[in-house]
Amino acid sequence: MLLACISFELEAQRIDIDNYEKEYSIRGTFYHDRFEGRKTSSGEVFRQNLYTAAHRHLKFGTLILVTNPKNGKQVIVKINDRCPKDKILDMTRLAATTIGIKSSTVKIQVLPPHFKELWEKQEKLKEILSEGRLLDYAAEYFSGHKKQESDPRPPLD
Repeated sequence: MLLACISFELEAQRIDIDNYEKEYSIRGTFYHDRFEGRKTSSGEVFRQNLYTAAHRHLKFGTLILVTNPKNGKQVIVKINDRCPKDKILDMTRLAATTIGIKSSTVKIQVLPPHFKELWEKQEKLKEILSEGRLLDYAAEYFSGHKKQESDPRPPLD
C-alpha cells in the first residue's frame, strides 16, 4: 500500500504546475461524443464545444497550452476532468480539431493563472493560436498589466 502511494506521488509530480517554462510531450486525444452533457470529475458539465481537457493528475482549473508539433497550431485548455490513463491529455473535439489532431503526441506547457482571461476569449484568439504565436502575443498583452492613460495591450476585438 505504501509503495502504491509513493508511486502515485511520483507520477503526480511529473508535470510541475509551477514551472511555466517547461514543455512536456504527451499523447493528445479527444473525448468520445457519448460524454456530451455528462458531469465531469470537477462537477462541470462536459461540452464538446468548449476548450477543456482531462488529465490523470493535474489540478482542476490548471490551464495548459497545447501545441501540435507537426503544424505549430496551439490551443489553451482548462483541466476539468480526470483521464483514466497516465500520459494522456484527453481534450474536447473542439480543442483537438483546432490544432489538427485525432490522437498524436503534443507538446504541453502549464500556463500561469492570469492566462484565464485569454482562455475565456479563445474564440477571438483562434488566429493567433493557429499561427503558433500565443506566447509572444501574451507577453505583449500582459506587459500592459499596469494600466496607464491608454491601454497598450493589443485589442482582442
